[in-house]
Amino acid sequence: MHESKRWQLIFATSVAVGLFMVVLLILTIPDQALGNGLRILSIFLGMLAGFSLGEYFKIKNNKKIGEELLTDITEEVRINEALLENEMQLRKGFWILGIRSGLVRYLPREERRMLWEIYSNITHYNDEIQTIHYARLGQTSFKPTPELVQEISRLRDLIGALIRDFLQYKGLSQA
Repeated sequence: MHESKRWQLIFATSVAVGLFMVVLLILTIPDQALGNGLRILSIFLGMLAGFSLGEYFKIKNNKKIGEELLTDITEEVRINEALLENEMQLRKGFWILGIRSGLVRYLPREERRMLWEIYSNITHYNDEIQTIHYARLGQTSFKPTPELVQEISRLRDLIGALIRDFLQYKGLSQA
């Protein structure tokens, strides 16, 4: 049973028991121990119902946040797929939008795993591309070695494959 369904069940049970207790309170004579006990119990049930309703809405809101974040990051992944062909540094919004903000915990587990793999390779790729760009601009005395060029090519292919797998998993691939 999903957590949100559990909170709905707790809320419904609290309300049902609370209504039953209201009927019992009406039927009892005022100022009896049973009536006072029922009043105290109904207060606690009301607090439980309020808490469970709040937890349900929090879970529902977090799910909505996760869906919006996943939509934004999926769009960024598509942009990175286009940038990958031009040997440009790729965008790393997953780190900012997801990891640093703490919102990544609202993403589904499989998408989170796939995005983690994509973006950890993007970080390495961006560092290597930056080195080559600086060398081309003459800002360093470094000359790109065939190994570096081969590593960039390997990373580009790997990131491209990971992006295609992610988009295919999401049902958004062109192929």
